[in-house]
Amino acid sequence: MSDLLNQASLVYIPSGYKEDTAYSVIPTDGSGDLTFTRASDGTRVNSAGYVENVPWNNISNSNTLNQYGTTRATITNNVTTAPNGTTTASSLMEQAIASYDHYAFNTTFIKVNGAQVYSVYAKQNGRRYVQLATVSNQGTYRPIFDLQDGVFVSNAGSNTGASASIESVGNGWYRCIVIHPANTTGLNQVTVILQDSATYQSYTGDVTKGVYVWGAQLNTGSTAKPYFPTTDRQNVPRLTYEGGCPSLLLEPQRTNLVKYSNDTSNLSFYNYQNSSVATATTSPDGTTNAYGIQADTASNAFHRWYQSIGALSGIYTTSIYVKNGTSKFFGVGINANGSTGNNNVVIFDLSNGTIASNPYSVTATITSVGNGWYRCTHTFDYGTGGTNADLCVHNVGVFSNYTATGFQVLDTPSVSTTLYVWGAQLEAGSYATSYIPTTSAAVTRVADAAYKTGISSLIGQSEGTIFVEANFLSSYDTNNLLLTLSNTASNMIYVNRSNGGLEAYITNGGTPQLNYAGSVLTAGTHKIALAYKANDFAVYLDGALVHSDTSGSVPACSKLNVGSYVNDGLPFNNGINQAALFKTRLTNTELAALTTL
Repeated sequence: MSDLLNQASLVYIPSGYKEDTAYSVIPTDGSGDLTFTRASDGTRVNSAGYVENVPWNNISNSNTLNQYGTTRATITNNVTTAPNGTTTASSLMEQAIASYDHYAFNTTFIKVNGAQVYSVYAKQNGRRYVQLATVSNQGTYRPIFDLQDGVFVSNAGSNTGASASIESVGNGWYRCIVIHPANTTGLNQVTVILQDSATYQSYTGDVTKGVYVWGAQLNTGSTAKPYFPTTDRQNVPRLTYEGGCPSLLLEPQRTNLVKYSNDTSNLSFYNYQNSSVATATTSPDGTTNAYGIQADTASNAFHRWYQSIGALSGIYTTSIYVKNGTSKFFGVGINANGSTGNNNVVIFDLSNGTIASNPYSVTATITSVGNGWYRCTHTFDYGTGGTNADLCVHNVGVFSNYTATGFQVLDTPSVSTTLYVWGAQLEAGSYATSYIPTTSAAVTRVADAAYKTGISSLIGQSEGTIFVEANFLSSYDTNNLLLTLSNTASNMIYVNRSNGGLEAYITNGGTPQLNYAGSVLTAGTHKIALAYKANDFAVYLDGALVHSDTSGSVPACSKLNVGSYVNDGLPFNNGINQAALFKTRLTNTELAALTTL
């Protein structure tokens, strides 16, 4: 952190977070921590470059283990010191009943396809052995763990495709881990079962014996991720690494209208002269859950898979992750029952990551996301017709022209002509947002909001400076609030990207004091500062003065919004790398230094 930022009254740099909170770096007493809301899951690009659900722990109330239904056992919360040093671990104790099973179980988690890892921290409390069982359409896996010697003992279940491990975390605690293989329905149940021996058998429970348990987690993949505690699993900040360094991802509400977005074999997709096959290809989320789209041998016809979406009006954006198998070309288009519905196919070249053909001048992008994968986007305006739309993905050939019978393929495919697809999305709007996974129905990701109220003491009231570094992931001409100080809509200080350009604005009592618009903000990283003092305003962008004003007054403000408006509206559509408040108007020399890239 720079020496100038050390002088700030509040500094936010994306780093630590928990549900409902994004931690500030300055002040260190928590008084500057941002309140964060998003009443839904979301996805991000993690530090390894993979698309990841946020939060990655699919179990809600992960430390409140009496939410588990119990059978012939009793759970008491907050009875002993947990692995993180807090008194939040629970006791799971037997009841004096003869049975194979004295257990707690949980079914309140998100059921997703693909490999899953279930883990629980456990410690002896009269019982040496514990079993973590998982139930799915592949059978039941019943690994038994020895909490004295710290070893995995045996599998007492029928599912031989799963595996288990155990690792010591200190003070008698072990993390017991079950790796469940990919399946088509997701896990149905995860269970913690007490054992009186290394063998799964019936016994009469002893009310004085059991184990301590803490930190249940179910995450996608084949590796146990660091434990992330949850309550309702909502309002978790997303730190995305899409631009390299972490930035706070702030997006508007969007809905993915594509059903079964990562299962092209589902019957909601129609294959025309194609077939969909599961593959062993690693997808953009790091697991082997991508699908191959394989053409048949028909020539002079289009080969596609598609899904009927329904009546749409206005601007919509399609996005999908695609990887070249043996098919170099890939096309996206919308078939619609309207006069302009069909003339919109865009062809992408997956061998070099370019747009190969765009005869109808559709807004389209292709972006490398690593490991040979590209995210292709296609934006189309339906107008006001309310047309019935089919999302169409073409997997072979370059199309010469549109005719009444379809797009004509210039090459003749063979049965080996294949490409890989993952993460299909169709959303209202002029650009693609982060991927929203779906199964049997459309899914909505709620808008992000990061703000702090009641901080008059951290905001310069008669003079000050606001600073933000933003990572613009796109150059779309949208209205993006970057940083706002306010107490009402009549008293505000903010910087914004409006119609692709930088905007700096101050209003006091509803009367504008500073109103600057200019300086195009292209895709990429920019640093912006607005310094204010009565009759002394300055706006800096990327190390240069772009505007100054010597007339105007300063409003009193008590609220900070990062990436949104005073009422949390007009959310930012990209990533915030850092933000800071100063209680003084920095000198022009300091402003230039602060904003230099």
